[in-house]
Amino acid sequence: MDVDILLYGEAQITEPQLTVPHAGLFERNFVLLPLRELTPALIIAGKSIDDYPPSKDWTGLKLL
Repeated sequence: MDVDILLYGEAQITEPQLTVPHAGLFERNFVLLPLRELTPALIIAGKSIDDYPPSKDWTGLKLL
């Protein structure tokens, strides 16, 4: 089983087998954009989620 832990409260964890916030969080629009909609006031690593620009990877997403 592979489980991706995106966030765990405000914790920042850097271990050989675990990085939180998830290292690829800001490279995946299918995660970043819905997270932005659900929690627009979210702060990750001291920055507002709105300060992280969308990535170039639009795989699996359609703009309506």
